[in-house]
Amino acid sequence: MTKTIMTILSKLFCVTCLVLIFLFGGVRLFGLTPLVVTSGSMAPKYQVGTVVYIKEINPKDLRAGDDISFMFDSDTVATHRIVSIDQEKQVVHTVGINNLDHEGQLINDSQPVKFSDIKGRVTYSVPKIGQLYLKMHQLF
Repeated sequence: MTKTIMTILSKLFCVTCLVLIFLFGGVRLFGLTPLVVTSGSMAPKYQVGTVVYIKEINPKDLRAGDDISFMFDSDTVATHRIVSIDQEKQVVHTVGINNLDHEGQLINDSQPVKFSDIKGRVTYSVPKIGQLYLKMHQLF
């Protein structure tokens, strides 16, 4: 009986590991990059711990309303929504959909995002699977 339980748990662990490897690494074969959401600025759409999958895109193909990931500073990637695009200056203006002022109005990001800083457009997301990554990151 104990051996059967151990066999089942072992197989379950292996399957879980394979699924996680695919969700975090295997998707790169399809041109997707997984990123873990670490702040609540895009809640409720992307809660902390959600994994968003982004795909590189020509900035000229972006539209207002697209969710994009971009270099916020030298070592931070942010995911926010495009509110407007300035093709001439080659920048987009973004907002975190949960960044509200005291009257409940959206607060646009203070700096526009250069086309060259855009990593990609969010193609899909999976809630909560990044929680393990965040816990491990806190430990190490």
